[in-house]
Formats: sequence, structure tokens, C-alpha cells
Amino acid sequence: MDFSGRVRNELARALPKRRCCQRAELAAFAAFAGEVVGDEFVISTGTAAVARKVFSLAKQAQGVAPTMNRPATRRGRFTVVLEAPIASGSDVYERDCCGRAYLRGAWLSRGSISEPEAGYHLEFVATKPELAAILQHLLVRYGVSAGMARRKSDDVVYIKGADGIAELLR
Repeated sequence: MDFSGRVRNELARALPKRRCCQRAELAAFAAFAGEVVGDEFVISTGTAAVARKVFSLAKQAQGVAPTMNRPATRRGRFTVVLEAPIASGSDVYERDCCGRAYLRGAWLSRGSISEPEAGYHLEFVATKPELAAILQHLLVRYGVSAGMARRKSDDVVYIKGADGIAELLR
């Protein structure tokens, strides 16, 4: 397993205790990895640990157990199907603890980190400019300097340097 995968698995095991933080992290998953399919909301991920986390968060935050589908092939994607709508808006990540949970969910959804030996680089990929703006706002709140670049049709928010990455992962 690569470095990014090891970090992803470790962060996927961190379950927020507060209901507000559970909602914030679930809202990030919905914003960065979710889509409406018919009358259901589907969150898709390539990692079993992240799929289990989304399942647990939805069950705890919404009080309803979602449906989880395993991929048919080894390289397929896990999907978690939610019936209830996901709360969104700035009030979801307004509290300090919820902002951190939102960042964790966003990174677990569409983030990567390079091997430390290859240089310090962590990034979030946002499919919409407004999602990238939210990430930058939250990172500034926590004193983390981040840049933004356009890559194909996505906005990438990135952090270079050990100090900013360490602050974020804490």
C-alpha cells in the first residue's frame, strides 16, 4: 500500500464523537464524492475503510442505516446509498471542531499526499470552484497556507511544506 493509502486508512478510523462533527464530515463526503441517482444519494469511494466510515457516519448522524455495495471487481468502487438528504451550507462547518471534520471528509473523498521522501505535497481535488473556496477558507482559519491551481476541469487546493501538512493532519 502506498503512503497516501496508509494515511487514508488511518484517518478513516478516526470517527468523530460529536453529532455536529459527524454531520460535517458526512457533508464533505456528500459534496466531494456524492451524487444524486434517481431518488437516492450515492457516495462512491475506492477504499473499503472510507466506505465503512461513510456507512458509520450516516448511521450515527442520520439514525438510518444506509446500503453499502461492494465492487464486483478488485479495482471497482464501493458505494454507500443514503435515502435521507445530507445537510449542507456554511453552518455545517461553522464550529472549529466541525471545520476539521469537514476537511478530513474532503481529503478522504478526493485527496492525496506524496511520500515525504519525494517532497511534501498534499492536495484536495474539488469539482466545483465553490468547494475549493470553502477548503481555502477553512485552511486559512487553521493557519495553513494553501495554493490553488486548475487541473483539467477541477480545482486543486494544495499544501506544500511539512509544517502545513502536519497541522492539517493533526
